[in-house]
Amino acid sequence: MIDPESPITGVPFNSNSITGGVLQDDPRWPAEWRGLFFADYIHRWIRVLDFDEEGRPTSIRMFDQSAGAIVSMTADPVSGDLIAIRWSDRPIRYTPPANPCPADLSGDGIVNGGDIGLLLAAWGTINADLDGDGTTGGADLGLILAAWGPCPG
Repeated sequence: MIDPESPITGVPFNSNSITGGVLQDDPRWPAEWRGLFFADYIHRWIRVLDFDEEGRPTSIRMFDQSAGAIVSMTADPVSGDLIAIRWSDRPIRYTPPANPCPADLSGDGIVNGGDIGLLLAAWGTINADLDGDGTTGGADLGLILAAWGPCPG
């Protein structure tokens, strides 16, 4: 049954056995693929639940409709990969796509002060690590300043 009052948009779907989700907010993933990833063991899909600024769910979208019998999910904090563990099969690693403008931490198409704010908020963590050394720091700030302005393409 579909609730016409529901604030959550998306195509209705069947589900029998939900596998706990992974909250993916890694800046290496495009903004449209950040959210709560969850899977169904029986129907063999992975979907992503989106949230608004206040943390309320807004939509559910398909991520992989033929993932297999997922029993667990996790995120690799170093690579940013989403890892889906399957029953009696090898895990699937979903790698974030190459970012043509990695210094654009906000994903708005321009490297500016907003990106510096996000970098400073992530200081000392891996969340805005642009140079791949495992920590957000001064070298990452230098990369943002070097990329200042509109993103290519």
